[in-house]
Amino acid sequence: MSLIDISNGNLHLPGPVTIAPGTDVELLKQQLNEKQIPFTQEDHYNGMFGSFYLHGIKAENKTFKIEVHYNKLKTSSLSMDFSCDEGFEISLADWVNKLKGGVDKFAWGDVVADFHPRFDVPFISVVYKKE
Repeated sequence: MSLIDISNGNLHLPGPVTIAPGTDVELLKQQLNEKQIPFTQEDHYNGMFGSFYLHGIKAENKTFKIEVHYNKLKTSSLSMDFSCDEGFEISLADWVNKLKGGVDKFAWGDVVADFHPRFDVPFISVVYKKE
């Protein structure tokens, strides 16, 4: 199974933990704790907005750094990058192109490989459509 299910936008973490568009923040926190997936959380405005930071997520012969962003206590987007295990080299852009098959927009949101405008480093962005 792919880390990101392109048919619905779900992110599948080892454990297993599935992060879907619009996942409740408290439910996500509970699942991460139950499956002992280490994370840090940054809250803004009494917890209404913020991010979960997950490091060292192993999947698909890669190690991912994932940021799960939330808005109004529901998951709203993901940002991530990865490093490949030795012998499994692939560029971030090639991995994203293979994942999405040349399509940028989906019924549930958008997936792009881009460069961070401030730090000029590559990253993957998954933005869920607002409900």
